[in-house]
Amino acid sequence: MRKIPIHIAGLILFLLLFIGFFGTARAEQNPDQIELKLLTLINQARWDPLAVAGSFGLDPNQVLSDLPELSEILTHGLPALVLNPQLYNAALAHTRDMLDNNYYGKISPDGRSPYDRVVENGYDPVVTGETSGILAFYNFIGPDTAVQILFKNMFLDELNPEREEPRNILNPELNEVGIGIGTGAMYLDSGNYNVYLATCDFASSDGFTMENAEWALLHLINQARANPLQVAESLGVNPDQLLGDLPELCDVLTQGLPPVGVNQDLQRTAREHTYEMIDHRYLNQDSINGNSFEERIRENGYDSLALGESLGITPVEQQAALEDAVQKVFKRLFLAELDKFYPIQRNILNPKFSEVGIGLGELNPEPNEYFSHSFMVTCDFGSPAVPTGAYLMGLIYTDMDGDGLYTPGEGMPGVDIHIDNPHMDFEMTSDRTGGFQLLLGPGATRMVLWPRDAYKEFWVEIEQDNARFEYRN
Repeated sequence: MRKIPIHIAGLILFLLLFIGFFGTARAEQNPDQIELKLLTLINQARWDPLAVAGSFGLDPNQVLSDLPELSEILTHGLPALVLNPQLYNAALAHTRDMLDNNYYGKISPDGRSPYDRVVENGYDPVVTGETSGILAFYNFIGPDTAVQILFKNMFLDELNPEREEPRNILNPELNEVGIGIGTGAMYLDSGNYNVYLATCDFASSDGFTMENAEWALLHLINQARANPLQVAESLGVNPDQLLGDLPELCDVLTQGLPPVGVNQDLQRTAREHTYEMIDHRYLNQDSINGNSFEERIRENGYDSLALGESLGITPVEQQAALEDAVQKVFKRLFLAELDKFYPIQRNILNPKFSEVGIGLGELNPEPNEYFSHSFMVTCDFGSPAVPTGAYLMGLIYTDMDGDGLYTPGEGMPGVDIHIDNPHMDFEMTSDRTGGFQLLLGPGATRMVLWPRDAYKEFWVEIEQDNARFEYRN
């Protein structure tokens, strides 16, 4: 844990109170379409576990009753897993080893564990887990059907209340995965069979995750709300021309807006819609069933005064760093809002909104598909009808590129934050992106930008009644 006081080369802190598939001769780092299909199914189960359980004939209420320790995960879901090439190499090698040596299990004949195999492939894990699947058959089963069966067996096993092994699909500590699927012949207990074998190596490291990327996108959105002209100029837009093109936004562009905080109902709605768009290959505010974004948001329990939704799809190099990908996603979203011919409601630059939910997902194209490798995003904005409390939000980063702005990857994790308030004395630590958010209680709306290039002990003193903010060294 980083101790304070600490020197920060560049620092910005927002404070806000508001109401508020197989073959063996393919490139190791290029998963085929059935492997990607299994990833899609796994991520669907993470995004909405109860819906997937229901699709397999389980009663969601019974699942919740059987697994009370997973209540939060089952109800609210988990971020999507990100493919990792090192984990992929480990998983595919283990699948091939099982086929070549006629065995099925997590421990290799030479005694190597899943952890050993992951490390051998250059991955430095904090947590690991491995899920295997086997489908034996005489008559032909197509790969699409096979992957559906493999997934169903894996997921139902995780929902078994008598399961003793750690869960992987529904493990919030795991954020990356490699999936290796193979087919061949094996001698099993009752004779020779054709088989499909799948190895899923799950892990997490100290690296940037999809959930981190969602928070980084939040920071970029809030930075644009606070300093619209500066951010626009950094993206190649002339500030004077912008003011001339958008006179109706003059006050917003010159004075900025308070940041938006993350609301869990909006977050769930946004993530669900992003997953649906990835799964069904479309980009539209309306759902497959015809529901509008307003209907989706209300169905997830969010009662609002105002709502808005921003969608985006951004082509990204398949091996691009996640930090770079999220920067490109933001750039496309914000530049769209700065277009004077923007055909729909602006949301990032909308003063009505005080809360947001962000769902970011990775689209891996299928053969002959017009989509390229891309990231899709849904941002659901809202203003609550009933006061939900006050949020204290912050972002601490080192300005490594010297542009005077936060860039994903510059956040400072593990910085101690001390908060003094008439009703609490609270300590917390900045997250992987350098940010933090805390629900304090009812209060007024205000934002403070903290000085840069200073030695600071991060103490925040708040008087909620009159919204007075102070810091002390």
